Amino acid sequence: MAEIPQPNVIKTLRELKELMFLYYVGIMKDREKGKKLTFINALGPLEILLSFDGIVPAYPENHAAAIQARRQAVENAEAAEGFGYTPDICSYARCDIGSYITGKSPVGGMPKPDLLVFASNQCWTIMKWWESMARKWNVPYYIIDVPSMGRGSKILTDINSLKYVEEQLWGLIEFLEKHTGEKFNQDKFNHLVKVSYDTCELWRKIILSGKNLPSPVSMFDQYVAMAPIVGQRGLEVAKGFYERLWDEVQDRVKRGIGSMPDEKYRLYWDGLPLWHNMKDFYNILAEKHAVLNANNYTIAWADLEMDPKNPIRNAAHKYLRYYDTQIKDRADDIIRYYHSYSLDGFILHSDHSCRFLSLGLMDTAKNVLDETGTAPLLLDTDHGDPRLYQTETIKTRVHAYIETLEASPNRGSGKELPDMREMLKEEAKFLG
Repeated sequence: MAEIPQPNVIKTLRELKELMFLYYVGIMKDREKGKKLTFINALGPLEILLSFDGIVPAYPENHAAAIQARRQAVENAEAAEGFGYTPDICSYARCDIGSYITGKSPVGGMPKPDLLVFASNQCWTIMKWWESMARKWNVPYYIIDVPSMGRGSKILTDINSLKYVEEQLWGLIEFLEKHTGEKFNQDKFNHLVKVSYDTCELWRKIILSGKNLPSPVSMFDQYVAMAPIVGQRGLEVAKGFYERLWDEVQDRVKRGIGSMPDEKYRLYWDGLPLWHNMKDFYNILAEKHAVLNANNYTIAWADLEMDPKNPIRNAAHKYLRYYDTQIKDRADDIIRYYHSYSLDGFILHSDHSCRFLSLGLMDTAKNVLDETGTAPLLLDTDHGDPRLYQTETIKTRVHAYIETLEASPNRGSGKELPDMREMLKEEAKFLG
């Protein structure tokens, strides 16, 4: 077997070990000081929570991903299943719930929350996951209900839906005021929003750097680097990290350093990471010198940037747009990546326990094939449960797919589709 090329390591990523250690230690210390530990989902309004001195936000999803990455998934998932949770529900939920039963966690476990906040711009399983915690510990639970407009993201946002979500965000502020006894600090919030905006823009530039040949960052680099944008967006510590990372990425572009040595194939990945077997999956791709330089997952946190001029309304608008994406929109996004990232092919992750992101993949694949002439590979596995990951099967399918690309004349070229960000700017004028 040929020697597997190892990635050109991004030095700034080495800072994350200490940064994340201090992050989790900080959560525990703030809780001990009497701050309200508040669980929030990954796409929720973090900046609002951080504007309260008496709140310390935390992410059970991040905790679950850490469990999976440190190979503690099976024991914790089985514990949750033994407690009555079906293997078909999200493996994030099963791993996090199971850790309270087994006590197994790479960060020493998560304490009992004081408050729960959920925004339904993400997925529905989390709402029930949070609900189970609210019942178990009898703690207050606030839900931001984001309705689907049912028409796709290229249609103007419904004004009544926008007002509905905006009112709920102001309602969240009232909820937090009630349970902390603290008044909302508008000045602090404005500062957090500005820092968050700058941080999201840095993250966006890092992701967009994957358009370069060779790609200076891979999807694997992004997965390692994304923790601060999720949990510390709005804080100077996250902004500083991404400033240093962006500086290094620019230097790699200037010097022609790619994440994958001798890059030969450029692929798109659709869906959640394979947290439990990232190194193995990297090796499967690396054998063919294939880099995953575009994906639809990590960009979500760049898109959470709030316009400092009217952040609450802007957040409501973003939530509605994210939730309302249709199958045709998703295919159009992939086709746009195909051209702008010079892609050779696509891997669509049919994720066993994430129905939200796996919905309509067959139709998405057909639309992509019709527009590009290149068929995507549908890969059946799970983002967090290693019992559904078979190395040899996946290796055989991925390698066979890459070999079919060798003879393909359809490498990304031609006219790009319109940039959705420009569409959103036009709509923002309509919304005022």
